[in-house]
Amino acid sequence: MPIAEKNDAKRPEFKYATPSFLFAQTPYQSNLKPVNIKQTYTLAPIKKGFAKIGFGNYSNILGEVYINSGRDKELLYTAHAKYNYGKAATITKDSSAMTDVVADVMAKKILGHNTIIGGVDYNGNIFHYYGKPNEKALTGSSNYQNFSDFSIHTGLEHGLKDTGKLKVLADINYNNFQDFYHTQEHNITLNAKIIEPIKSADLIFEGVYDFIYYSYFTKRDYADVNKKKSNRGITQINARYQTQLGIVRGSIGFKTTTESDSTSSKFWFYPDLHLDVDITEKYLTAFANVTGGVQKNTFRSLAKENPFLQSNLVPKNTNAFIADVGLKGSTSSGLVYMGSLAYNMVNNMYFFANDTVESRRFVLQYYAPITTVLKVHGELGYAPKNIYSLTFGGNYYNYSFQDNTIEEPFYKPPFDVYVAGRYYLKEKLTIGSEVFAFGSRYAKTIGSSNIITLKPALDFNLWTDYNYNDRFVFFLELKNLLGTQYSLWNYYPVRGFQAVAGVKVSF
Repeated sequence: MPIAEKNDAKRPEFKYATPSFLFAQTPYQSNLKPVNIKQTYTLAPIKKGFAKIGFGNYSNILGEVYINSGRDKELLYTAHAKYNYGKAATITKDSSAMTDVVADVMAKKILGHNTIIGGVDYNGNIFHYYGKPNEKALTGSSNYQNFSDFSIHTGLEHGLKDTGKLKVLADINYNNFQDFYHTQEHNITLNAKIIEPIKSADLIFEGVYDFIYYSYFTKRDYADVNKKKSNRGITQINARYQTQLGIVRGSIGFKTTTESDSTSSKFWFYPDLHLDVDITEKYLTAFANVTGGVQKNTFRSLAKENPFLQSNLVPKNTNAFIADVGLKGSTSSGLVYMGSLAYNMVNNMYFFANDTVESRRFVLQYYAPITTVLKVHGELGYAPKNIYSLTFGGNYYNYSFQDNTIEEPFYKPPFDVYVAGRYYLKEKLTIGSEVFAFGSRYAKTIGSSNIITLKPALDFNLWTDYNYNDRFVFFLELKNLLGTQYSLWNYYPVRGFQAVAGVKVSF
């Protein structure tokens, strides 16, 4: 009998993104490899799928269905759909109702040494602008934002199972992202990767091309005369040679990026160097990396980070030079650890600020000169047996700017820490918990000299799954058990104590 479905102890990377207001999730990711929890019991035959339903406070409704083709050596397909809804009144008496709809299908066909993959994904989100105390409540269409995110992709993998032979991966992806205010973004991405084995080494070539069409309206009359359009192209060509010589593993290469639009073109070149040295085999490894690259910023990526953004923003890419050193390893008792020091030089770093006209919404503030970011990271993981696991980690950040055109690193905390744990009672019960905290952050309204300090955050979450039998699993999720009041975005407090309970049925 399998234990209940649950993500690993590691968290998604902390990018100061808004956790789901339907059901907040910890914005963190462990850099350690997943802790290996061995299971001493036999897993049941794989199921064709499951249906899941749950209810909670804040009028929360959760429904989910997953179907797969089961074990098949040549064909795999999956279909998945999820609906999540919740609402509540806030101190402004505006509704904080949020809706999340997900639907996706995927198929993979194996033909000898080749694998053909493809899929379609849809994600729809509705967010209400419930922020801003002491301001007249919003009504009608001005009170919410509705995002539609559609993607279709297909690709080919060649030779991935063949040792010592040429491997090729190629895919194409189309994404359409639009909102309630007629802002649209079309993104076509072409990817190709070639891995050529050379004795005990690999020569790797990668190429990525992005074409992005973006349009928005400067006024909400949606007249063609007020419609702005732009095209962007991003071409990336990377190459590296990686090998291992005894206790030394490393790679040497380069990354290049060409950015172009209707007015200009830029070229970026970065080294791509990585080195691991085993000081004590299996137990202590020193590592160092020198690299860089361009981060593609789109309306889609920015809106997923902050759903309360204005619709008429102009996305710009960010590029960075990155160097880090550190130690990582493990002990015979099951302890794994990592510590690192990173130095980043970031060009065109973006920050969020409240809009002057509609303070419930946010605009972008780019800092074109270099932002220097010093980051100290530490992490521990412990899983001595198949009974429980623990992960602890934290980061310290220091930001510095070349001039005083930006006052503070808005919405970037000086530190963050987290603890995640999981307890297993054979195949019947799984209990997980997580605690995260981050320091106070600065916020402001664009163009204003008045800087607000948002108070630190402390959040405690708990979940449990009980396997009644091989078909029925009862689950309970508790978020913000301490009921702490903090804001990830200015004027938008997170919800207090949240609970959802339900059942998952396998078939």
